[in-house]
Amino acid sequence: MPFGGDERFFTRDSGLFSRGLRRLGHESMAVMPGSPQAGDLQELLRVPYKNLESPEFWRELRLDGVILYSWAAPRYLPIARAIETAGIPFLVNVDSCGLVSRPANPQLWWRDLVPYLMRKADSPMEAARFVAQVVDNLGIHRVARGRLKTYEAATVVCGVSPMASQWLRNEAIHFGREDLSAKVHYLPHPQMDVFSYNGQRKENMVLSVARWEREDWAQKNPSALLEALQRFLAACPDWKACVIGSGASQLAKRLGKAQAPHLERCEFMDFIQPDQLVPFFCKAKIGFWSSRSEGQIGAGAQALCCGCSVVSGNAGTLSCFHHYTSRESGRLAAGMKAGAMAEALMLEAQAWEAGERDAHRISSIWCDEFHADAVADRALRLLKIAG
Repeated sequence: MPFGGDERFFTRDSGLFSRGLRRLGHESMAVMPGSPQAGDLQELLRVPYKNLESPEFWRELRLDGVILYSWAAPRYLPIARAIETAGIPFLVNVDSCGLVSRPANPQLWWRDLVPYLMRKADSPMEAARFVAQVVDNLGIHRVARGRLKTYEAATVVCGVSPMASQWLRNEAIHFGREDLSAKVHYLPHPQMDVFSYNGQRKENMVLSVARWEREDWAQKNPSALLEALQRFLAACPDWKACVIGSGASQLAKRLGKAQAPHLERCEFMDFIQPDQLVPFFCKAKIGFWSSRSEGQIGAGAQALCCGCSVVSGNAGTLSCFHHYTSRESGRLAAGMKAGAMAEALMLEAQAWEAGERDAHRISSIWCDEFHADAVADRALRLLKIAG
């Protein structure tokens, strides 16, 4: 994808992966299609899109390996095949909750993903895409079979949570490709090492960081977020909350919650840079997300690295939180309703007050798993490239 190639790109996902490899002493660059853009850093290589589908282009780079962020989407299969033909080991990242098709987990696909996609289909084009996806999953399986062709070409296939990875295996097994399921592993998105707990005293604060613009509401579910916080703050008068992200400053007003009782103890702040987020994560005790769907939400990983426990709703489309809340690092709500989320927040607050949560321990566990150099090292091992 032709993203911007400035400093912000290199603070997350594939750009940060490249930097993690550099920190381990490997020469690494991010590769993107298109002409150079203003702000592109020197560690980015821009090329014509057609080059990405050329084995000769990849051979000329003389690479030891490639990390391909393509979701294993069939439209990018020519790129995967070009890398394979060039004889380069490569890892394909499937940034998804794992419910990539009905065979991945039929029950949860129907219960959680289909209603979410239906909710997002708020234009004729999106509605047509939704219908096409459901029809495909009811018997054609064109996309799923195309995804398996990328798996065939890849050396390693990685889901971004353990549960998502298992569901990718389920899909391969359903289509009689148990051999491909053996290629599937868990590998999270990397996080900057600035997200670490600095030892400061934790405050009774719930923090939520996400995009809150109108076009993101179907996914981020802010009405449930504010209702849950309102109920939680009413029940826990010695706690406060903070909501950060683009569109946050107008969120309560736009949702008709500006005068809601108890939300006066909730601060709303628009987007701030990652290094400015660190103090908020380090002083908060709980990170909270009301999303209906996430692949691997980076803000949740950052919260854990800074010693927060996390709370979220409970759905198959939130498989990353099933992992995040393990290891005494948080809890899932009983469902997706605001009341269930508020109750989970109350229980998590009680866990902190009872001494059942340890910020240093939480941070240590998840920094070892999520920091960029750790993720890069794991990728090299999966590709059998020396770290």
